[in-house]
Amino acid sequence: GSKHLRVHRHTVPPAVPLAGLAARHLPAPKATDDTEDGSARGQNLDRFVRTLRREIVRYHNRLGVSADLRRRLGLHDTSKTTSSANAIVEVGIADIEAKQIKVTWADERSGRLIMDDDGNVQRLVVFGSQGRDWETTKELFGKYDRMEDIAQRLEEHSAAG
Repeated sequence: GSKHLRVHRHTVPPAVPLAGLAARHLPAPKATDDTEDGSARGQNLDRFVRTLRREIVRYHNRLGVSADLRRRLGLHDTSKTTSSANAIVEVGIADIEAKQIKVTWADERSGRLIMDDDGNVQRLVVFGSQGRDWETTKELFGKYDRMEDIAQRLEEHSAAG
């Protein structure tokens, strides 16, 4: 019988912090918080919806970055064969929030591209059979790189091998 808003059921991806957004923008009112017109104080549906939409769009943009990288590297075509040890054989999402992209080379090196909320590259780490591959990391990642810059270097690195 309460007139305050709450999230009941949803189909929001688990990477979106829905419970935290609801707690921030749709707090449950105390027993004495009802105003004369029956609305609850402190609840802001408009701000909740705008913030929720922004988080969902950011999540889908990060998914799109991974798909664009796969497409650019030619990994959407499954009939393609690898020709060198530097060839990239797999690119995919590595975590539930889609903030990390896993890259796998033909010689079994693996790397992680770590993105911020908006899909900008923050860090790249490459691991080989002997541990961290600092040389490849330095070759592929410069400070303040965009995903397009990383994709171009990955293409060049694969072709050079």
